Amino acid sequence: MFTIGTEAAIVATLFWIISGTASKKIVRGLGSQRYIFIILSLGSLPALFATLLVGNYSIGYYDIIISAVSGIFLTLGFVFMYMSLKTEQLANSSALNALQPAVLVLFGLVVLGEHASVPQIIGMLVIFSGAFMIITTKGFTINKRLFPAALSAASWAVYWIIITLVIDNAHTYALPIFISRIAGLAVAAAYLYYSKTLHGAFSKSFTHFYRNRTLIVLLSLAVIGALADGSGDTVFGITIGNNVLAIGAALSAFSPMMVPFLAFIFYKEKLTRLQFLGLLAMVAGGIIVSVL
Repeated sequence: MFTIGTEAAIVATLFWIISGTASKKIVRGLGSQRYIFIILSLGSLPALFATLLVGNYSIGYYDIIISAVSGIFLTLGFVFMYMSLKTEQLANSSALNALQPAVLVLFGLVVLGEHASVPQIIGMLVIFSGAFMIITTKGFTINKRLFPAALSAASWAVYWIIITLVIDNAHTYALPIFISRIAGLAVAAAYLYYSKTLHGAFSKSFTHFYRNRTLIVLLSLAVIGALADGSGDTVFGITIGNNVLAIGAALSAFSPMMVPFLAFIFYKEKLTRLQFLGLLAMVAGGIIVSVL
């Protein structure tokens, strides 16, 4: 039977699929630094709206600080993912997001001193084996340019670990996610400024905004992608708050599978047979780790 938490996980997954699919065109059109700034600024609006709607502002200073720290890892995830998208396909880059459940389990084992069950250990091995298949080229060499995508999955996993702890402690989901994205926005603003992409072509593009149809399309996609990503994070907070994180994580594991499928439709990207098998293995392993 579906509950509010599981339904929220499904909705969040759909939002992430939209955001992930649109990201390649946006990053290659506007640049990664600009899009990260947009996705963290506009993407904070759904969390702000949810915060005002929920009306629970009782959060301690410790939770505020920890939420802000999580925003750093959120931003790093975008930086690493879009670094990979500059040269690699969206299909195999996004597929590596399925590494997140394995990172969560490793965190529990190494940091929290938890004990993994036999199915979880098997699931982790399946996930890492699938990841190896995805980063392996036809000549059976390692594609090192996909390493940033793997680091992205690890960064986002740490983000969710931290934000889950805050939500569980503060008993509210919207405000911690909003604080996290605002802190991430500060990091993104510094990244944008020091990358020197704020000047020159960027300002020139906005000077000719109404005459540049391509820019209008890219900015429209950026707005949609940013709102979709922020909505996904905010809605998934409901899943965490309803204590169905394991099932929610299993449902969200289908996002790394759907984005490569849509990348094939919209960008004509293709995975090799080995990479496709690796993707299936990672999704299956993610479900095993999350549920069993």
